[in-house]
Amino acid sequence: MIVNLGSAGLLLDRSEFNFYLTGSRFFKTESPISDFDYFVQDSQEVRNFLHDNSFHTVGALGLVPPQYLDEQTVNVVYRDDIHIQLVKDVTVKHQAQELLRFFPELMKELEPPFFGSDLEGPKDRRSLLWNRLYDYVSNNK
Repeated sequence: MIVNLGSAGLLLDRSEFNFYLTGSRFFKTESPISDFDYFVQDSQEVRNFLHDNSFHTVGALGLVPPQYLDEQTVNVVYRDDIHIQLVKDVTVKHQAQELLRFFPELMKELEPPFFGSDLEGPKDRRSLLWNRLYDYVSNNK
């Protein structure tokens, strides 16, 4: 069950798709004003569902916003305080994220805080870390 997410969160919770929590709330570094970040397997069905339920593309159509420049993110949509990353391979993203949770020292190397505000740590270093984790997961299936 998803708590305190309003109608958009309830909509995700009751959908047929699997939305995975990510970002500051997943890594337990959120502040009281943090948004809710999720990722989901990209598909035309997911895109239609999100569009039909008033989610909007963050960047220009087909262009991933700079804060999401990694090999897995196809696009990002939002509604209210929810951001959803549409990803190429949800299993790879999920396993990479679990590695980050299991080895938090990887995130600690990226100062200022890895998650938390629009003034986060270096985006290129963060994307590099995610991409290396994706490569590791993909090569060790």
